[in-house]
Amino acid sequence: MRLHSRRHREALLFAALLIASTLVLSPAEAGTYGVTEEQVIVGTTSGPSATGAADGQSETLTESLTTTQVPSTPVSQTLLLAEPVSGTFPAGIASLDGSEILYTEVGTGTPATNTVTRNPATVGTCTFQWGNLGIQPDTYTATGNGGDACVYLDYGLSVPAGSTIASIELGYMAYSNNGQFYLSLSWNDGGSWCPSVSSGPLPKTDPPSYTFTNFTACRAWSYSDANRVAARFTATAGGSVQLDANAIRVVYTYSSSYELDVRYLWTSVPAGAPQTLTLAGRILGDNISVEVLTPPAAWNARGTVNGTSRQTLAYDLTPAEYNSGSPAVRFVDAAGSSPSPTSLWLDYAAVVTTVTGYRLAVVQNLTGISGGSPVLEIRGAISAGPENANVEVWNFTSASWDVRLGAPFGASDAYHNATLFPDERSGGTVRVRYVDAGADDAVQATLRLDLVAVSTVPDGGAPWALAWGLGLLLAIVAGGFAFAFWIRGRRGRDEPAPPKGPRAPLEIRPGHAYLVEEPHPEASLHLLQDLDGGTRPILAISRVDLRFDGAAREASTIRSYRLVDRGSLRGDGLLTPSLERTVLLIEEFLGAEARGAVFLEGLEFLSDNNNFGSVLRLVRLLVDRVARTDHMLLVSVAPGIIPVEDLRRLKKEMEVVMPLP
Repeated sequence: MRLHSRRHREALLFAALLIASTLVLSPAEAGTYGVTEEQVIVGTTSGPSATGAADGQSETLTESLTTTQVPSTPVSQTLLLAEPVSGTFPAGIASLDGSEILYTEVGTGTPATNTVTRNPATVGTCTFQWGNLGIQPDTYTATGNGGDACVYLDYGLSVPAGSTIASIELGYMAYSNNGQFYLSLSWNDGGSWCPSVSSGPLPKTDPPSYTFTNFTACRAWSYSDANRVAARFTATAGGSVQLDANAIRVVYTYSSSYELDVRYLWTSVPAGAPQTLTLAGRILGDNISVEVLTPPAAWNARGTVNGTSRQTLAYDLTPAEYNSGSPAVRFVDAAGSSPSPTSLWLDYAAVVTTVTGYRLAVVQNLTGISGGSPVLEIRGAISAGPENANVEVWNFTSASWDVRLGAPFGASDAYHNATLFPDERSGGTVRVRYVDAGADDAVQATLRLDLVAVSTVPDGGAPWALAWGLGLLLAIVAGGFAFAFWIRGRRGRDEPAPPKGPRAPLEIRPGHAYLVEEPHPEASLHLLQDLDGGTRPILAISRVDLRFDGAAREASTIRSYRLVDRGSLRGDGLLTPSLERTVLLIEEFLGAEARGAVFLEGLEFLSDNNNFGSVLRLVRLLVDRVARTDHMLLVSVAPGIIPVEDLRRLKKEMEVVMPLP
């Protein structure tokens, strides 16, 4: 087929280059993705179908009146008369799960000292011959050879609870011609042992009395340790050892009376009605009274723990006992002091507040998402201020909700964007939740959502494919330019050059967005200033330092911001390359002005500090924002400063106009 004109040949060349570049560098799919699923947890909605476009048609999410039980655990404990035996405060009483805190009474009477010596009742693991003959002193003995060992338990010391151990010793009657014993005590029925101690040389005949070895220094012995004591005898090499008897001797100090006083304090208990003190516990010993403080100093009994099995108590606090969110409770002896200590186990302690108010919780899924650099785009508003809602995004790695937009909504529709993290997208799905930003309240609020979407930009292929594709594309382009020069060389012979004519002047109208390529942006900005007799407010954002003489600037309606690096000094008229801050600044300006003009220069600077995909989304938002309004947008770019492909995509979003001559 013969090419009849230069234009035909150049059109064919352009088509070939376009097809080749598309085949070589075809990007992954990108686009804008809306809500596909919605789950209403608390509240009511009109359905997400109206959130597909920023067209003024909104979905409404309305709070519902709910009743919630809010438990509050105590924040501190005061042990005036109590010994904590086991459990951790406050974790042990935070839930009704059998994880208890054990308190015992402490002695408050005159202390007395007692000494008790007891023989074992049980032979445990034993390789001695006739090990049971080593229990009581008599004419018979247990025999152990080198390496043999024998454990004895159940000494029946019955040391009273709350007693203080002064000393604990292991006594034995034993003899041998050449052998010895290694001796040890356990404080938990043979589970753990003190370091072994040698008996030294034993007498060669059966002695008439015990020889005692002191183990007091092994640990800080408690009365419960003494009541679970066990003894171990190990025969050394060198001959058989004869054990006639063994015993434990313990010296302890005890009180003639015991008392308990444990106090719990709460803070920041939420308001509501009722506030119910809820307890679960049990005792061993005397009854324990539960008392609640009426400030400043009146303690009133509100229940009694009186059983060895767990029981639950519930009492509604009075307003005075609620004490503006800081109630106090104490546990004391119901009948005063007693001659033996009482043990109190507490499994649960909380003030449960019944809170009635309006709440919202709605989850939306956006699925089928592909492409890179995903951005969550929301346009909406909320009624019944100062009530607000948080926008949360599900983190698929941590399995938790991340607050991405904290209480962003106002009374008027506005855009709110958040760049999504990799952990917030899984298999092409993003999950968004709207929940109350504050506590339940008495005012019903409605959240309006005009747009909910995730937008992405094309992803490049694998690095090796991209490098190969770029090389092939460069080769195609080089060949194309050679062909183009050949065509131009024949232009005079094929057809005459087109006549030259004047360029179309820059003409802009409200409700439109324009792109102009010009070496100096001041010319277009001055044109904006001259519109409507210089009365139209202008927001100018530029990397170039826009300079005006003092009188002209003072009389102008222009607000100018210069784009600066993130590490630069802050100040009035300076704006870091944050896309979120830029969008917010422009939205505030357009929301405040009925007929404003936005001048934007420095897209290459914003792209360098973010990425071009995000900058393109910013432009799209602004184009949609000014459409069909009395606002206008003018974007100025310097020739050759933006890559050709990026510039082409910008031109698709805006009307391209010629610069001023």
